[in-house]
Amino acid sequence: MPGANINVTGMGLGTQSDIDGNYTLELEPGEYTIEISIISFQTQRITGVKVNEGSETPLVVSLKEDAQSLNEVIIIQDYKKATASVQGMLLQQKKAAQFSDGISSEQIARTPDKDVGSALKRITGVTTVGDKYVVVRSMAERWNQAVMDGITLPSTDAYQQNFSFDIIPTAIVESIVVSKSATPDMYANFAGGYVEVKTMDIPKENFTNFSIGTSYNSESTFKERLTKKEGDHDYLGFDDGRRDYPTNLTALEIPKTAAESGPFIAQSKQFTKDNFSTYKTYGAPGTTLQFGIGRTYKLKDDNKWGFVGSLIFKNTQEKLDIEHTERGNYKSNSEFLAETKKTPYSTFTKYGFKNSGANYNYNSTLGGMFNAAIQLGNHKITSRNTVMHIYNNQLNQIAGWDIGESTSDIVSGNDLGSVTESNYPVYTTFIQNKIEGNHKFDKLEINWYGAYGNVTKDTKDATFLEIMKQKVGDDELLYYDVYNAGARFPFSRSNFTNDEIDYNVAINFKYSFDFSDSFTNDIKAGYFGTYKKATNQQESAKLVTVGQTSDRAKIYDPLTRFLDGSNYYYGGFGWQDFGIYGNKYVGDVKIHSPFLMLDDKISRFARLVWGVRAESYIYTQIESQSETPDGFSEIQGDDKVWQFLPSASLIISPTNKTNVRFGYNKSVLRPQFAERLTIPYYDPIRSAKIYNYTGGLVSSIANNYDLKFEWFPSGGEILSFGVYHKKIDDPIEAVGYLNPSGVRDIYNINSNNAKLWGVELEFYKSLSFLGDGEILKDLFVYGNASVNDTKVTSYVNLDGTGGLYEANRPLYGQSPYTYNLGLDYVGERLGFSLRHNAIGDQYILVGFEYFAEEIRKPYAVTDAQVSYKFFKERNLELKCSMKNMFDAGIETYNNANSYSKIENVPDGTNPRARFSLGAGATTKFDQDIDREVFKAKNGRTISVSINYSF
Repeated sequence: MPGANINVTGMGLGTQSDIDGNYTLELEPGEYTIEISIISFQTQRITGVKVNEGSETPLVVSLKEDAQSLNEVIIIQDYKKATASVQGMLLQQKKAAQFSDGISSEQIARTPDKDVGSALKRITGVTTVGDKYVVVRSMAERWNQAVMDGITLPSTDAYQQNFSFDIIPTAIVESIVVSKSATPDMYANFAGGYVEVKTMDIPKENFTNFSIGTSYNSESTFKERLTKKEGDHDYLGFDDGRRDYPTNLTALEIPKTAAESGPFIAQSKQFTKDNFSTYKTYGAPGTTLQFGIGRTYKLKDDNKWGFVGSLIFKNTQEKLDIEHTERGNYKSNSEFLAETKKTPYSTFTKYGFKNSGANYNYNSTLGGMFNAAIQLGNHKITSRNTVMHIYNNQLNQIAGWDIGESTSDIVSGNDLGSVTESNYPVYTTFIQNKIEGNHKFDKLEINWYGAYGNVTKDTKDATFLEIMKQKVGDDELLYYDVYNAGARFPFSRSNFTNDEIDYNVAINFKYSFDFSDSFTNDIKAGYFGTYKKATNQQESAKLVTVGQTSDRAKIYDPLTRFLDGSNYYYGGFGWQDFGIYGNKYVGDVKIHSPFLMLDDKISRFARLVWGVRAESYIYTQIESQSETPDGFSEIQGDDKVWQFLPSASLIISPTNKTNVRFGYNKSVLRPQFAERLTIPYYDPIRSAKIYNYTGGLVSSIANNYDLKFEWFPSGGEILSFGVYHKKIDDPIEAVGYLNPSGVRDIYNINSNNAKLWGVELEFYKSLSFLGDGEILKDLFVYGNASVNDTKVTSYVNLDGTGGLYEANRPLYGQSPYTYNLGLDYVGERLGFSLRHNAIGDQYILVGFEYFAEEIRKPYAVTDAQVSYKFFKERNLELKCSMKNMFDAGIETYNNANSYSKIENVPDGTNPRARFSLGAGATTKFDQDIDREVFKAKNGRTISVSINYSF
């Protein structure tokens, strides 16, 4: 705001803000009270403003209109509260050229969220899958771009385009900003959102803090926990060698004679560890330890340098209690008969049996960040470094029945079913190093950076086991089945090694020139360059009979004794490498991307940011693996090498409190390394194999249109409303498909196009307008919501042939609505927050046919937190929080039964077009018609933490 008076109380010193609302005051070291005033606005008096020798003290204040201008109104705040990061975040949002929303470190501190994955769902139009993967404007993970400090983060999922945001602790975060449109100077390839995590460099003031916390989960803590044999260093997240997979294995046929069995038996005896036996223990309370430090140091001539660093350790032991599942090849516990001409009504029968069990998740995270910067006049060099190491072990155990079993035998008790176990010990290491420079020369500004990123994800000796049940009199006898013709089940193990290395460089130049006082311009030009290389290697071995009269055998001995190596001989058993041909997958990508942008401030009321970015993209497949001898494919989709990506953003500001935004940008979304593999991956949670279309995927092209109105009533407050439209050509989707055995597989394919319309709104408002009083001044209500509708045009056949049809479904990961509601109390010592996050029917898997898709029922979670600051300096803070207060569960369904009416369509028509809604059915879940696919609960989590700053 131009023309505001900034005065130092009692000293007769002051200045005025310039046309952009900026100002500078030079003061001796000390503590001051600053008063800011302007006609028609309430005067702000800020106490406790500390000025340190050789350093800057930023003071950004939002003034509130004076509704009763005949009387002098003075608002008194202390410095820390006046510069609250909520206001800073909204000020950044107000001034941004792109459409954006975000959450500050202060806002995150009011929630129970300990990692970025949990905090993301607090942002307008953003939801998460499993508190890990982001969904923006109802568009799932692969439509979004994960970024930290301006650098695109490599996928942490070796088989999908996903970044698992739960690996980044909130302790190292300054803010999270989600941009929903792009400007040419953003190295951005997204259709949903550009999710940037920003970390600190030179702190505003010195700090040291330490935090210790613990948590209790109603489903897991002090309850029985199943596990495989644990290593000595599991708690710290490192393997002690017991999960090492043998090296230099070769694919050998099962020997037919003892004479030729030597190499096969010798190779089998390399498997010396028993990672199959299951043990019982208990779930320990969660533990979180965090340490942070920040320092600023004065140099000569008002120069400075500083650093921030943090360390974190976190261990959680959680349980997802699975009441029933029909994923994969598990038997349905219901039967549906559709109406016919003879029977004008449908029948639905529900049986009492369930496929039930649990997923036991053991997670240890150890990591740190160290950022350092030096500022010499108008030049600044910054180094940013982050290292995270995560050990995540998921043991999935389900007792149930196979899809081929007889319902009558199950109900009568003659078929006891079996127990299947899959155990995935996954070690992920994430490293990012960046050095950047910012240089100002009068009207010229130069920015550059170089960065290195690496994600390794090793799944070490994953095991797959089926435990059979046999009735002996009134007892049940358990045994293990060995079957030479089997594959992953009944008895096998696998090892997956993944590595991605990214190198990024960039440089840009910005030059400012003015046509007049009210017509200022910036021209910006630059270049981004990227080289990425990924490696994926899979190995699998199954237990087989060797030299026996049958290719099938039963094991009744405990596995601890059976797997000690003494049973590996001709006439006994051995391990056969199976299902994988080729050594490994290797691929690389080279990207060159120049851009040109103009930022025209036509007056105080209008700003136009426009330009174009070009992108050259070359993918090369160097090596490959396949599950069949003839499954190798070097065919790649016909992708253009160069794409030109224009964008324009017009911001009209009728007053200093309002923005009206119009935006357009074109973006390209590339197939990821995970979507190039020619070998499938088994997902234990979805109980399905994931395949990539062998014809080669092509890039998706998105044209994005936005309109948004923003009103900032006063500091730290916002009301906004927007509409958006997207047209996406060749969208890449994960589509479910029933194979000939009736089991669901998942394929990554290109659909033809998708069109999306949506609206969103946001508010964050103080309740001071309801009356006088300190409590109302410190109470804030918060909310955001988005609603959308999508039409997808796909191909009649899965391989992209047979013509087009309009699929009656949204894109993968979409839901029709999301909303967040919250209430904050921000007192000097006492703090309280209540958050409610909800999402509508979400397509967690779209189907080529109705039977293959899975939809999550509407889902809502409520979290609460209370905090209190002790001591005179308020530097000891106690936080108590509860996540998922009402113990909301996860429930999914399939609505193929609703589409039971058979239409008279030509042969070759897509399966979805052959059916329409039957009698009494809707497009949502129908209780006595549709099939419940998955039902589980992960419980409430109560956390207590103490943070001490000094």
